[in-house]
Amino acid sequence: MKKFLLLEFEKSFGICEFGRIYIFKQMKKTFSLVFYFLIVLTSCKITHTALAGKYVNEPFGDTLEVFPNKRYEYVEVLNNGNSGWTKGKWEIRKNKVHFICDTKPLVGFKERVIADSTIKRFQIDLLLGETKKPIYIEDVKIYKKDSILGDESFRKSGNVIDILRTDYDSIVVITFNFVHLLFSNKLNHQYRNIIKIFPAERLYELDKVPYKMSKNALKSTKTERYEDVYLSFKKLPKE
Repeated sequence: MKKFLLLEFEKSFGICEFGRIYIFKQMKKTFSLVFYFLIVLTSCKITHTALAGKYVNEPFGDTLEVFPNKRYEYVEVLNNGNSGWTKGKWEIRKNKVHFICDTKPLVGFKERVIADSTIKRFQIDLLLGETKKPIYIEDVKIYKKDSILGDESFRKSGNVIDILRTDYDSIVVITFNFVHLLFSNKLNHQYRNIIKIFPAERLYELDKVPYKMSKNALKSTKTERYEDVYLSFKKLPKE
């Protein structure tokens, strides 16, 4: 019965033997492509089992251990030869691995303040050492006596703060990497103040960027804010 209906359908639309072969081949190609893309999508997806394990960052000698329970431990080799140990949780978002540390490892620093008369307004501009790399500002607190002044006292964008009043006692600037920066009321109120920050130790950067997994390795991906951060971890064989 089915064969009869199929033949009647083919007659109605004038499908000959050649047409049947052509349609069959086209359907075969379509199913093959769909099957191929399903395999690619499945193989590219990061799974908890594939991610779990111990990794090493060869240039520095850091070790990163990722556990199946969405926890991690990171041992970072510092410039002074000691090790910095941190732990936290990880999560997968949009097929990328994100690390979130339980505590924020902060680094001490030395600073140099340069008054820049090319910009004639009270401004603070944070830069990393002698480079032109910006140090992004997370929060700002302006104090007068024992009170915090309102957010209308300043504007912040990226690594720059415009201070909109001068009757304050101190300014506290909070960043990702450094212990809080404290400025008394001795900055130049007429010009831009370029603050060059010289870190006392290697900066903690694991949390700054997301990671892709490729061939048993975790490689960082660039973000708009942290284009210069690059970390790569190679997965070690199971012991």
